Amino acid sequence: MSYAYEGKRVFISGPMTGMPDWNRAEFERTERELRELGAAAVFNPAFMAPREGESALAHEWYMARTLNVLTRLDYAADPSRPFYDAVVLLDGWWKSSGATLERAVAEAIGIDVIEWDEPEYL
Repeated sequence: MSYAYEGKRVFISGPMTGMPDWNRAEFERTERELRELGAAAVFNPAFMAPREGESALAHEWYMARTLNVLTRLDYAADPSRPFYDAVVLLDGWWKSSGATLERAVAEAIGIDVIEWDEPEYL
């Protein structure tokens, strides 16, 4: 069974810290693929990653920002449910303390969690 991304709002989660260019290419590729699959909105945290020559902020700053986005409620349609329908976990998410936390939060608040490398979800 595959996941129907059409019209869904998707949050991308995965390893960034310690990865070349913050794993930006993988996040951007996944965002493109999700949009091609019809996702209505995609949150790609790689847009916050510093570019070459820029200094990174504290890991806690990035986590506070992404958790704030992830836990946003859908005030327009139903303020009792999360804004995001799904979290897509990139390969290696289990090695990332941030992605592990984002997965736990998503599960705790009722957001679907999908491992992007699982063929049945592509």
